[in-house]
Amino acid sequence: MVLATRDLGWQLILDWQEQIRHAHTITFERFVDDLVALGIDAPEPYGQMFWGLHDPVRVLRTWGSAVPRERVHVLTLPPPGGRAGVMWDRFRTLAGIADGVCDLGGIPGDEPLSAVEAELLRRLNERMGPALGGDYERLVHDHLLGHGLARQGGSARLAGEPRHGPHRDGAARPARRLGGAPDPRAGRVAARLRLRRGR
Repeated sequence: MVLATRDLGWQLILDWQEQIRHAHTITFERFVDDLVALGIDAPEPYGQMFWGLHDPVRVLRTWGSAVPRERVHVLTLPPPGGRAGVMWDRFRTLAGIADGVCDLGGIPGDEPLSAVEAELLRRLNERMGPALGGDYERLVHDHLLGHGLARQGGSARLAGEPRHGPHRDGAARPARRLGGAPDPRAGRVAARLRLRRGR
C-alpha cells in the first residue's frame, strides 16, 4: 500500500480547486474555515471527503490493519510547479521499478489554477452551473480549463489565510495530530517527511 500525502496547506488549496472544477460554488475561505474549525464534521460533502481521504493517520489506521507493515509506504508529494517527474521518481523507488522503464513524455503537468482563474470559475459555477447540467464537465474541462481561463488576470497562486497558519490554534490542532502521531505501521517513507512525536 502506498499512501500519497502532501503539505496540508497545499492539500486544502488543491482540494478546493477540485471541488470548483466539479461545479461547486463554496468560497475558498468558507471551505478552509469549515474544515479547520469542524474537521470531519464540516458540511457535506467536504468534511468526510477531505479528512476521510487526506488524514494520513486515519487512512493508515484503516488500511494498516489489513496490510503487513513492511508493505505500507508513505509517498510525499512535491508542491506544484516543481521538477517534472519527482513524484514518479519517488514512487518507482518505493516500488522497485528501474529508472527508464517507463516513458513519461507527453504527460501533462498538474498545475493548479491561479487565484483569478479559480475565483472566475467559481463565479461561473454560480451563474451557469445549474443551466449546463450534464454538459458542465465537458464544456468546462474541454473549453475553459487548460486553455487560459483568465490568463490576462495574472498568475498569482492562492495562499492560505494567516489565521490558519501553524501558530493559530485552529490549524495547529490537526497539524499536531497529523504531524505528531506517525503511524507505526508505516514501513518506508519516500522523500523527506519530518514527523515529530506530539508533546
